[in-house]
Amino acid sequence: MERFANRYRDGVVIACGGDGTVLSIGNLVMYTSLIFSILPLGTGNDLYSGLYGKRSIADQLHHIFVGATAPTDAIFIPEIDQYVLNIASVGLDAAVVEAANSFKDRVKLFQKYAYMVSIPSALKGGTAFHVNIKAKLGQEVLMVEPSP
Repeated sequence: MERFANRYRDGVVIACGGDGTVLSIGNLVMYTSLIFSILPLGTGNDLYSGLYGKRSIADQLHHIFVGATAPTDAIFIPEIDQYVLNIASVGLDAAVVEAANSFKDRVKLFQKYAYMVSIPSALKGGTAFHVNIKAKLGQEVLMVEPSP
């Protein structure tokens, strides 16, 4: 990451892919002055949809070239030494994503149906667990702990 940041200081980086690609490239550009843009070419594009709704690729390219930006949250998760952007999934949603990624690795055909087909297998597994969340809003630290 440091090598990338030292080599590329100015310009625009466009993540062409889905949420996984956006997450990987987002972590590379986190401490740079690069402008980070998304071109939604993935299966789900959940982050993109959350930020821009149903904006078309052509419209997104226009926004990139005119320099229009939208803020998003970056959430640092120390256990994996990584940032997540705007979305952090836990529980059933995370189990579905994990099953979908496994499905995509095994079955190269029908990639766009991976999430749909993975819901039943995720429902079979145990997805209930407790999560403690510590968030910082400005200088204030917020704690969210599950009830017993």
